Amino acid sequence: MKNQSAIKILFSKRISRHIVFWFLYLLVSTLIYGQPEKNFLQQFKWHLFYMPVVMGAVYFTIYYLLPEFLLKKKYIQFIIYLALSSLFFSFLQRANVYFIVIPFFNQSGDFYYPLFSFDVLFRIIKIYSVVTIAIAAKLVYIWYLNQQIREELEREKLKSELKALKNQIHPHFLFNTLNNLYVLTKKKSDMAPGLLLKLSDILRYMIYELKSDFVPVENELKLLENYMALERIRYGEDAEIIFHVEGSFSGFRIAPMLLLPFVENAFKHGFGSKIDDRKIDIRLLFIEENLNFIVKNNKDHVDNKGINPGGEGLKNVKKRLDILYKNNYSLKISNTDEEYEIELRLINAPVEDKMYNS
Repeated sequence: MKNQSAIKILFSKRISRHIVFWFLYLLVSTLIYGQPEKNFLQQFKWHLFYMPVVMGAVYFTIYYLLPEFLLKKKYIQFIIYLALSSLFFSFLQRANVYFIVIPFFNQSGDFYYPLFSFDVLFRIIKIYSVVTIAIAAKLVYIWYLNQQIREELEREKLKSELKALKNQIHPHFLFNTLNNLYVLTKKKSDMAPGLLLKLSDILRYMIYELKSDFVPVENELKLLENYMALERIRYGEDAEIIFHVEGSFSGFRIAPMLLLPFVENAFKHGFGSKIDDRKIDIRLLFIEENLNFIVKNNKDHVDNKGINPGGEGLKNVKKRLDILYKNNYSLKISNTDEEYEIELRLINAPVEDKMYNS
């Protein structure tokens, strides 16, 4: 039923466009040819009789010659058939005037109008000036439809890619968290139940929030807090974790689990076994509608790689940023011998009433 309704709407729109086109043809022709002698009504009636042949030339060209030859880049065949059809419709218009128009408007029979004449070029120009306009309009319309199709395909491609990227988050995150749980259970730690509870909250977030392109920033904050709580359970007092939030995030939204990979990498490389001073500094600032996320972690001065810029987690985040934020973000990475730092800025972060469209 929906398809039938769509077809009806499309068909009605097409009819409306054609009606407007031929109305403009009559209006312009009447004004141009009626202006010299001010016989507008007479010219309107004449062009009303001329119109069927002109319509035949237009529709033959745009619905047969155009798709069969021009759009298939068969240019020579198109020119040949266009020339032949122009001669045919030129003669058909002459016959139309001879057998229909003249008898209708000159019933006295005192007007001489031969059936055959050598004013072919004039008649071709008169008919095919309209055909040329119709071809131009049709080509513009085809271009517009192709653009719409390409944009729709691009949107579907981006949606599919984004969905695939989201699906990649699940195994990556679960592997790291379950590994933490394994370590604690192996040690028979009393902290294992608390970890399971935090993991339950995180899994609930992943199941429900990842269905949306954007979620409230407060939800992301809670996710980060749960994740850091898991890491505190794992590392205890051996690690210094600073988490600072500044500014009002009320009503602002962000892509779900966009920030977590940076925090994960900070723990992975900042809490390595070779590092004595384990410290992670995480700051989330909201300044003038720009969301700034800064993560710093100490690292072993021998390990010059820090977070692998080509790692799958970071590649995943960059792809999601490109899809959802396009040019509205900046990502800076600083890698020194002692410290690794990332700074993500989301420019004009979306609010409830001006969210980014996926």
